[in-house]
Amino acid sequence: VVPRDAESALTKPLPGGGLLVMWSALPRAFDRSADRLWIAGVAAKLGAALYPDAQLPQNLGVNSEQCFEPDVPLLGGSDDELASRDPFARFGQQIRISPGIVGLVALSIQTVNRVNLMNSNPLGIDPGQSRADLVAGCLAATLFLQGMLWLSETPYDPE
Repeated sequence: VVPRDAESALTKPLPGGGLLVMWSALPRAFDRSADRLWIAGVAAKLGAALYPDAQLPQNLGVNSEQCFEPDVPLLGGSDDELASRDPFARFGQQIRISPGIVGLVALSIQTVNRVNLMNSNPLGIDPGQSRADLVAGCLAATLFLQGMLWLSETPYDPE
């Protein structure tokens, strides 16, 4: 049984029988081949310790692995994006621009609301409404500027 907070899991057969099951709360925790080779070595040593008469595998590679999501469609068109199933790698530009779009939409809605309030009420606008508009405007401007900051940064590939 894998815990509820497990984001990624990996199983390796033990020499002599049984499986070594490893899980992590981090998504894509076992994506690097060095991590998978280390886990294969741990499984071989554990199998040898549990079953001394069992044969150790000659190749501790990752050939006995089974991918549990081979049919997941890969979106995007470039070869770099096809190498990764990470949505942040595939949709980095869209994710980085989303705060700017949300902030710009919020500022425009607030402007339309303010113009309608000024035209419909000849006595003036309530001070509470003015304070709420000020706070909402600051939050929307912060979102917009955060989106522009995220667009100006260029992330590096992890490997």
